[in-house]
Amino acid sequence: MSLRRCNFIVVTYQRDREELHISSRLKDALIADQLAAVDVATVQRLPTGPRELADWIEELARQTTIQCYGDVADAADIQETLRFVLSELDPLLRPWPPSQQPGIYSAIADAATKGLRPHEFYATLLCGPPEWTRGERLLGGPVTQVHKQFREFVVKGLASTLSTLTGRWVTWDVPHLRKRLDEEIEARMATNAVPKAAPPRPRLQRRTSAPSGWSGQFKPRPGMSSFEQALNQRRGA
Repeated sequence: MSLRRCNFIVVTYQRDREELHISSRLKDALIADQLAAVDVATVQRLPTGPRELADWIEELARQTTIQCYGDVADAADIQETLRFVLSELDPLLRPWPPSQQPGIYSAIADAATKGLRPHEFYATLLCGPPEWTRGERLLGGPVTQVHKQFREFVVKGLASTLSTLTGRWVTWDVPHLRKRLDEEIEARMATNAVPKAAPPRPRLQRRTSAPSGWSGQFKPRPGMSSFEQALNQRRGA
């Protein structure tokens, strides 16, 4: 556990040190984009057993397009930041829908990055999506001033990303998403489970009488031996 949050309130710091519990609603939200696709093959590939906290951090990183692996991510301690974000997002989902007030996500982003050192802010900026730095310019000045600008970029970008993310969760109606998915899958399976039976093929009737116009006598073919002619006559007798 990183010590960068040593200046937090004691209660918040102690809660962050405890094993984080992910509610079922937040778990559904973290895979909501895959559930909303209503694709049976995609849903069947989703893990069904217990998942580790690192798995849910990875899902959050995937939905926010934040890089959480690699040397830069390690330098930014990005997984610790996302872990803190998860702990703050969970209470927002109850009651539903989560608030869309920008100030809430700015506070989460500020708290999640509090205590980061200058190089960690820069690394976090590199791990974020391109939107975090699009249109932004460093104003120059002393190193401390540059560090302050990096922090502003990170907090502003992370807050915007979280606000957009929860907005998508509201659009997908996460609390009812899995129920709708189960109903859709059941309906599709019921439609495709019993294929329409093909019409039976007509059975060939065995002929019990000689074709009309047949005298019962075999006509010898050119080149047929006398033995074959006698054999055919015997068959026709």
